[in-house]
This record gives sequence, C-alpha cells and structure tokens, in this order.
Amino acid sequence: MENVGRPDLTNKPIIALVGVETDFSHVDFDACNFGDMQIARFENGLRLVHEWTEKQLNIAAVISNSEILSNGGLS
Repeated sequence: MENVGRPDLTNKPIIALVGVETDFSHVDFDACNFGDMQIARFENGLRLVHEWTEKQLNIAAVISNSEILSNGGLS
C-alpha cells in the first residue's frame, strides 16, 4: 500500500510519513483500514513541503519520526 513513486499519487488524501525508516517489510499495511487515504514516504520535512506545494498534494495526516510539528509547520 505504501506509495513510494510520487508520480502515481492521486488526489486522494495522503498520510505522509516523514523521516520514517525505509524498510516496511515487517508492516502489513493491508491489515490497516485507512479508508480512501494513501501512504507516501518523504525523507524529511523540506521534501514534504516541496512536493506539497509543487504538486498540490492533499495531505490529511503527517506522521514524523524525527521532526517537530508546530504552529509554523515542520521544523
């Protein structure tokens, strides 16, 4: 279910994984009910913001491993 290839992202809501490990072989995303949302991984907050503004992504949730989400955004 993880969408690594950004060109395939649709306008469906996206759960953005920021700075999360790249090996998801141990996670069964198909067992999770994300509704109509898709998962996309971003190496850091800057990459997320860049793709969000360039591609007008529909970000519904951000799960971050190492960055802090504050009023000013990811930092």
